[in-house]
Amino acid sequence: MKTRVHSLACLTTLALVLPSSAGLIYSNLQDISIPANFDGVYLNVETGAWNTNAMSPVAGWDINPFFGGSAIWNAPAFQPVRAGTTSTSAVLNLATGTTVDGSSVFSTATQAPGGQNVGGPAYGASETHMGAGAGQFVSGSEGYLGFQLNGTNYGWMRVVFTNNAGGALIKEWAYDDSGAAIAVGNITNTGSVVTANTTFGNYNVTSVITDALATPTSLVKTGAGTTNLNGANTYTGTTTVSTGRLNVNGSTAAASTVIVDAGTTLGGDGVINGNVTLNGILRAGQGGDTDRSLEIAGTLTANTGSSMMFNITSESAHDQLIVGSVDLSNTSLVIESLTDTSFNIVYGDVANFLTNGSSFYKLIDGTTTGMFANVTETMSPGELYNFGLTGTQYVTTWFDQRFWVAEGSTYLVAIPETSVTLLGSLSALLLLRRRR
Repeated sequence: MKTRVHSLACLTTLALVLPSSAGLIYSNLQDISIPANFDGVYLNVETGAWNTNAMSPVAGWDINPFFGGSAIWNAPAFQPVRAGTTSTSAVLNLATGTTVDGSSVFSTATQAPGGQNVGGPAYGASETHMGAGAGQFVSGSEGYLGFQLNGTNYGWMRVVFTNNAGGALIKEWAYDDSGAAIAVGNITNTGSVVTANTTFGNYNVTSVITDALATPTSLVKTGAGTTNLNGANTYTGTTTVSTGRLNVNGSTAAASTVIVDAGTTLGGDGVINGNVTLNGILRAGQGGDTDRSLEIAGTLTANTGSSMMFNITSESAHDQLIVGSVDLSNTSLVIESLTDTSFNIVYGDVANFLTNGSSFYKLIDGTTTGMFANVTETMSPGELYNFGLTGTQYVTTWFDQRFWVAEGSTYLVAIPETSVTLLGSLSALLLLRRRR
């Protein structure tokens, strides 16, 4: 028995870039019209419910832009980022990437005695947010307002305001229900493409991404950081990892094929129900919260230059890929870390050493063909005899430990070190001589 505690320092550094604990609730594209009248539109950002009835506004409404958005009213639970702390200070138009958190400026006004929210945050209004100055909304152009929700959560809303004219819209919004800071515009939807951008920070999408307004929608992951998809997503367009890393910890729809570009990473512990084309790195099981396996229900096509990376802690705790089918010929195998503290390499005397207690790591569960492009060494005839194996059997070495790489449902099996193997071979020869 031996204790192995090894890692690939440069690769493990990448693997340990952990996502934040943020829980992003995303509205998907809504395009709710803001009427150019006094009623405007009343919106509840938590439920998505809205109406345009000033006499009976939607229950729990948060924001009420009217006159095409040239005037804004907000409920106490919804406080927009402002230029000042009064309840009538101008609502600011924030640049994408701006952080909304506890340091942002909100109204500090409280409800007067006799009001509906005595001692708590007051209702607010703004009629000075339109114009051409810094921090103002330009009529007919998209802008972003930030907000604090229920006093603890932070979010942003993409809008088009007008000077009391048509074409005003509430396009979409997102907020973090964990109380973490949020970057403005970190996920946006044009109607055909959702862009998950982590240039300004990592985040988890805990809500479901859907096809927008009955239009098939694709998702593109951009930015150097990590986006985690934790919901049971139903969008049917292509999922493309263009930059950085995407972890699927929830699920994607069967109709959504996944493309992993060169230099990018796909990970997670969820279920990808469609096919995957791998040009970059696959870190199955890594980046998830519940287990260490990633299931690809469809076909995985691993192209030249791609790689599959696994961490091994023990026989019962290691990364695993569950896949319908994959040809391994064009992809490389990388063991990022080997930290098994109960490492068994028992020599099997002229018997299949699978039955003799050797450490056994099933990395891929599914139909496989070919062998990893970087695994080219084969067992010698003597090793084949000693271990009860036949045909062409491949071996590889990681952290000074040699493994048999079995085809089919691919797994690694620890091979006894040379001295142990020689001793076993000598024992076998002595046994044969004694029998003679």
